[in-house]
Amino acid sequence: MKISLLTMGTLGDVRPFLALAYGLEERGHKVTLAGPDNFVEYVTKSYNRDYSPIGINTQQVLESEEGRRWMASGDTKQFMNEMSNIMHANRFAMENGAAAACA
Repeated sequence: MKISLLTMGTLGDVRPFLALAYGLEERGHKVTLAGPDNFVEYVTKSYNRDYSPIGINTQQVLESEEGRRWMASGDTKQFMNEMSNIMHANRFAMENGAAAACA
């Protein structure tokens, strides 16, 4: 069976899906992991796995001036609202990336 695993976030969000991909492949499935653009090299070179970027670099967002300010504020609600706005603004690129990973 062909399976696409989609995730969004930081390395802490990507790693569990990487482990799941290994487990599924051990059982004979063809797995493509899809997630933030900034993990392409990490997954493909360090773990020799198929990886499909989905159109947003979460590290770049979090390391931006705004991202650092949101995290430093400690205001989880504001942080989640701002991340939601960023996801909404990038929704077409992310939808295209997700569709490509599932093709």
